[in-house]
This record gives sequence, structure tokens and C-alpha cells, in this order.
Amino acid sequence: MRILVLLLCLRAFACENESTENIPPDDPAYRKIEKILASGLLPEIIYTQRPWSKREFRRLVLIARENKEPVSSYVRGLVDDLSQRFGEQCGGQPLSKVELELITSDEKQRLLTTENGLNKIHAKLPTLSRYSFGRENVDGLASWMRTSHSFEYRYFSAFARPGGRLSLPRNGSPESLFYFENLYAKMAIANFEFQLGRDSLIWGQGEAGGLLLSSNARPLDMFKITTTSPFLLPFFLSSLGPAKFTFFVARFPDNSIPPNDYFYGLRGSFRPIRELEIGVQHTIFMGGPDVRWFDPITEFFFIRADDITGRTGGSNGDHRFGADARFRFSKVEMYFEGVLEDCCRETVASNFTDWLAVKFGVFLPLLGEEGRGDFRLEYNRIPAGLYRHSYHEAGHSLDRYLLGNALGPDGTGLEAPFRLDLLSETTLTISAANEIYGGNYYGFTTSSHGQPNAVYVAKVGLDEYRYRLMGGIEQKLSDSLSLLGRAGYEHVVHYNFESGVSLDQYIVGALLRWTP
Repeated sequence: MRILVLLLCLRAFACENESTENIPPDDPAYRKIEKILASGLLPEIIYTQRPWSKREFRRLVLIARENKEPVSSYVRGLVDDLSQRFGEQCGGQPLSKVELELITSDEKQRLLTTENGLNKIHAKLPTLSRYSFGRENVDGLASWMRTSHSFEYRYFSAFARPGGRLSLPRNGSPESLFYFENLYAKMAIANFEFQLGRDSLIWGQGEAGGLLLSSNARPLDMFKITTTSPFLLPFFLSSLGPAKFTFFVARFPDNSIPPNDYFYGLRGSFRPIRELEIGVQHTIFMGGPDVRWFDPITEFFFIRADDITGRTGGSNGDHRFGADARFRFSKVEMYFEGVLEDCCRETVASNFTDWLAVKFGVFLPLLGEEGRGDFRLEYNRIPAGLYRHSYHEAGHSLDRYLLGNALGPDGTGLEAPFRLDLLSETTLTISAANEIYGGNYYGFTTSSHGQPNAVYVAKVGLDEYRYRLMGGIEQKLSDSLSLLGRAGYEHVVHYNFESGVSLDQYIVGALLRWTP
């Protein structure tokens, strides 16, 4: 039966085997797919590797459209909306989207503690503007303009998302910036995609990504190989169910610490049964003047260049390992993700108590009689040593934005976002969060091999507390025009770990989106 379903999934349609652009991870289409999946119209899906290509969205929409199971008129309307959007012929669009955004804020993005006794990190802490692809706001007024352009021809495609920012700081001179948020080319061969350039990469169970790769930092400059659609592995491995894989290598700017830094990653996701999706992932940082492009590949298998050639020169590998799972029961989804800072500590218990980051979440995708609402409750705990390294002093960050969870080391957070489609043209979003940032200074015991082992508190510090409320409303003005307004407020106690120092900050923004 599963083989028949997969054959249906991969049947011939307009853009089969052709290369198409990727749909950005913050696109509303992903939320619609989650609701369609929960309604039972989609039998097979891998959620934890994004972005998906337009070709993959077409495949999923085709399955949902041909599934005649009874669902609410609201869910059937979501299928119709996606069919209309992704059903056109291939070829790309010279201009597919224009976004104009205006933001005023007094947010203070403090730096994370550089040295807490467990190695170093150079990164900052955005809260009101987190998970926005590294778009840096100012204490004042900032205006943005972004346009999207795509080209598709048979097995080749390209996508560009240039942007510009004009900012007016409260204390300072006007600033302007032009940049490319996305710029890449792709080639598709059968079920494989080969991509080169700047693009987002989201891994994990959370809406904005997971503990290793999220939408917090700007997109990566990378070479990526991925499978377009889930497929069955051969022989006995087919018992793992539909599988999807991604491998990438990213090059960091020369001003990273250290320079000549490479970032490699490999992830596999599997659906052994319809109700369960599991994933495993492994990332490596390697940098320094003597690092060659293939050194991180051998590092995946713990074959060190120094061991073979006797070279030295700072080719230290910074490893992180992760695993996650999502269980789907009727209209309730539960998910878990864990990431281990290197492996394996001599004291076994220390691996889980001192070096393991965790994410727990409950997601209700179809609230209400028609399923117009959805609610998520998510808990994150980041240990004090995660994302840090003695040699890779920038840590797990890019341009000072964390690549993974925005909490950062020694952070604990609980967040509860709620969305409701009031009408077919209006979506309301409300989110509340409570976060605690530890101010302790730590030490660690060493193993018999001289490596960090168990962690202990060397000096007790003051914790920082943050309470945040965010809200937004999106109104569809016409078939091609929509307006999104959002606002947020945050109260901080013991700001920057200073006793008696409180901080109140806000953000207000409006986004006008035109899709010709």
C-alpha cells in the first residue's frame, strides 16, 4: 500500500523532474500544508527539512486535491488556494513578489556573555525581532524593501531576493544598506537537487526551525544537495519508510572567528509510520589557515587530517549532534528535539545533564469546528556550554546571530503562539513568552583524555527574566495585495544581569506584500 501511495505522489505532473525555486520558510503556505496534513488529506510528508521547492508543493497539492475524504469547507478552501498558487506552468516569474516594510522599535540587543567558563561565543540576543533571517533593526525607525525574482527552464532554475534598508537611529546618522537575502541557482536531476548560492536552511520540529538551524540568522552561502521528495530506501532499509536527506557545506565571511571557517551539515528524516517522523543530524565547524575544503568531510567520519599527515594549524572540528521526533495523533501533534554539544563525555550522565539542549512542543493544528485556529506550546532549554567553542570563538553564529535557537547558551524559555483565520481574508496572531537567562560562571572537570567533562557552577550570578507579548493581524486586500501589522512589548528584569535594572521595550511594524 505504501508503495502505491508513493507512486501516486510521484506521478507525472506539470513540473515533474524540473527545477523550481524554493518557497521561503516564512511563507504562509507551510501553515496551510500543516492544516491539510492534520485533516488527513496528505499521507506522506517530511516537515523538518525546509525550504521545499515549488515542485514539492505541487506534488503535495495534487495529492490533497485528489483525496476525496470529507473535510471542512475551510480545509478544502486551503487546498484550492494552494492549487491556484502552485498549479501554473513552470517558467519562473521575472517579478513574483514585492514587500515594503516599516518598523519602529527601541529594542536593545545585548551581547551574549562572551566567556562563561565554558568556552567562548560572539553573538547577540534579539528578542522582539528574532527569527527574521538576520534582518537587523535599529533603535529608531527602519524601512525595508524586498523583491523576489525567479527563472525556471527545464532542469535549471535561479532565484534572487534583493533588498534595501534605510534606517534612522534615534542617536546617529541615517544609514542605508543594499543586500541579497537570497541568491542561488539550482539543478534538478531525478529526485535530487543541487544548489549553489545564498538560501535559508531550516532543520527541526519548531515553526522557525530547530536547535541547530533556524530562521534567526541570515541565509547561508552554501552548496547543498537534497532530495526533492521523500522516497523509499532499498532492501530492508525500506522499513524506515519515506526518507529525505540534505547535505550542505557553507563558507563563512573572512571576518569570522577564526577566518576561513567552513560549516558542514548532514540530516536524514524518516517516516516509519504515518503518525511518526524522526530525524538525525550532524553539523561541523572547521576553520583556520590550513583547513582544506574536504577536511570537514573526513571529519564526519572522525578521520582527522592531523592523524594522517601530522599537520597542525587550527583545523579543530566543532561537532554537534541532534535527533528529533514528531508524533501525530488525530488533531494533536507532540514533538521533541535534542542536540548534544560534541560527544561523548567520559561521565555518561554529564552528556544529558550538562551538554544536552532540548525542545518539547505540543501543536494543535485544527482548532474549532472548521479548524481555523492553531495553537503551539513550546519549551526550550539550552545548556550553558551549547554553541560555544574554544577555537571557533564566534560560536554557532553567523554575523553575530545564532544559527540555532535564539535563546542562546544558558537560556530557558516557554512560548505559546496562537493563530486564527477570522475570515478567509484575515488572520490574527497572538504569542506570549517567558524566558530566563542564567548569569552563572561555570567550570568543568576534565576527562582522562584532557577533554571537558562534567560542569559545575564556579560562581553564582544573577538571572535575567524576560516577559514578552506579540500580536499581529494580516488582512488580504485583494487577490494580489495583503497588509500585515504587528506589535510587541517586552519587560526585562535584571537586564544584563544587573540587580534592580529593568527594561521595557517595544516594536511596531507594518508590511505591505504585493504578488503580481
